[in-house]
Amino acid sequence: TRQGEALEPGARDQWIKVKPIGDAKPVRGKVVRPGSVSVSAE
Repeated sequence: TRQGEALEPGARDQWIKVKPIGDAKPVRGKVVRPGSVSVSAE
């Protein structure tokens, strides 16, 4: 879907920004931040 394609770049951008953080762990395309709401990359 177009919505998925539009969200994909933004989701990847968040994933790339959060990835360097040691506390954050990328899980199945999802970014899990301790004490924060998990952000889905889908």
